[in-house]
Amino acid sequence: MEQFPIREMVPLMMDDFKPSMWPISNHNLTNNEEILDYLSTHIYSKGASLLRLMEYMVGNETFQTAVRSIFNETDVSNILNTFYSNLVLPAALNTAITAEDFFHSWLDERNYPIVTVDFIPSNGTENKTTITFFQARYFGSFALDSSSLDPNYKWKIYMECDLGGSKDEDIWNLTANYAPSAIKFIFDSSTETFEFDEEYLWIKCNKDFYSFQVTEYVYKGDLIGIPDLTLDEKASASRGLLTFREEILTTDASLNSAQEIQTTAKIIVEHILQPWFSTTDWWDNIWFDKSLSSFLAYKMIDANYPTFNLMEQFPIREMVPLMMDDFKPSMWPISNHNLTNNEEILDYLSTHIYSKGASLLRLMEYMVGNDTFQTAVRSIFNETDVSNILNTFYSNLVLPAALNTSITAEDFFHSWLDERNYPIVTVDFIPSNGTENKTTITFFQARYFGSFALDSSSLDPNYKWKIYMECDLGGSKDGDIWNLTDNHAPKKINFMFDSSTETFELDGEYLWIKCNKDFYSFQVTEYVYKGGDPHTLWQAFELVFRMNQLFALYPNAGAGASSRKQAIDQVNMNIEWIKSREQNLINALETILQ
Repeated sequence: MEQFPIREMVPLMMDDFKPSMWPISNHNLTNNEEILDYLSTHIYSKGASLLRLMEYMVGNETFQTAVRSIFNETDVSNILNTFYSNLVLPAALNTAITAEDFFHSWLDERNYPIVTVDFIPSNGTENKTTITFFQARYFGSFALDSSSLDPNYKWKIYMECDLGGSKDEDIWNLTANYAPSAIKFIFDSSTETFEFDEEYLWIKCNKDFYSFQVTEYVYKGDLIGIPDLTLDEKASASRGLLTFREEILTTDASLNSAQEIQTTAKIIVEHILQPWFSTTDWWDNIWFDKSLSSFLAYKMIDANYPTFNLMEQFPIREMVPLMMDDFKPSMWPISNHNLTNNEEILDYLSTHIYSKGASLLRLMEYMVGNDTFQTAVRSIFNETDVSNILNTFYSNLVLPAALNTSITAEDFFHSWLDERNYPIVTVDFIPSNGTENKTTITFFQARYFGSFALDSSSLDPNYKWKIYMECDLGGSKDGDIWNLTDNHAPKKINFMFDSSTETFELDGEYLWIKCNKDFYSFQVTEYVYKGGDPHTLWQAFELVFRMNQLFALYPNAGAGASSRKQAIDQVNMNIEWIKSREQNLINALETILQ
């Protein structure tokens, strides 16, 4: 009897997760081929497992009485009913479910469940233990077509769990406080929670493997540092265990630079978050949990350590390095349905898909606002169907009415997720012609080709992304006097750009335009200015701003404070020289262009 699980259950579970397997009880066999396929040993082994479990639940004597009762039943069609009627579930289970209900929940459905046990010990202030159970269908391989299966089916699962362990400050005693069968119930819903007015350190369910199920446990996570861990990303996250290169967990703030400390904090927080968002059911959405964890890590660190200015560094850390490679035709799109072998999978699973995904999430939060984005994130915790998590997330993201678009958040995401590379947006800026007080701006989008030496024949040259465009305008002139800081109109243009070209005519004369100024959108922007060109001057102002920003982020970088100040002073001197000769330079430029 001790060998029963090894002989009957474990070998069967290696196959019984497959969608092609038959349920034990089947009313719909229509031909010899189906009958012969159905009459395999698996239905008998699984049936024997259910009978073993039922004997354990009701006790040996009750089970024997039920078996003997069928010998007196002369109506063959009524044998099972007679057997079921003699099996009374114990009062301790506190359930209205009958033995027949229990059996049919297993007999009539193929495959078997996975039960996740979320174990939360005392928080240190309350002497409580909280345990939450979740059940779902066990998918042993997402490479199999499971479209015929009901992802929301709920088995009636017999749950019996031991609890134990106690601690006195830092001393843990795992053998103390043992409570055998402390939890015992029929689990027939999506989730069930128990609270105990006592602190336990461990839980073990289905310890003698009576129930035909997989059980997994979620505890508070342990962090382990390994000296020679060989991982490109310096860390690995799984439920209950986070593995890091040793130097990540032993960072000394007094010895390391600000950048190293910030990077270490980001790696640790991101990997602590990852198990909360384990939402993958296929390669096309594997990006989501890690991208979301990465983005939320930036936000959490920024909220708790504002002096790090980590959110301001997001473009420099995540987007700019990636864009140096992501224009290549060989790069994978973020979402991919068509991975067919290990080589492709390993090539695809690079950090670039997660950084790009995090960039899209950052942009979406900016578009819809922090409150709406948080609501969407919270909504996925209540979604029990893994395959529906992204749909739930998208449905809670409503683009602002100011964009005046019928494009949904899901449409927006897919235009970026399903296509490799990124666009270049050309902004054609036409100021007033001197007679009309108007400014005309035309936007063009195209695929950005970083190098024409690469073979781009596999790419669609006409692909159109759904690009969030937000542009400031400003500047005014009085005769020959140009004032670039006057007439500032922030977010004057705000729209979803999903065509080849889009033109805006604005009442009023502006001298400059700046789009995507905080680098939220994953794109290259170039400007074409028709008329006397103040852009050289404006870009010089922007250069000083960028230099100051860079030195603020990396105070220990470069040749020292004195050299950095000298570089900024030199640029400022050049700007003043241009300003003092501005009209002469404009006149010279107009002469050259005539």
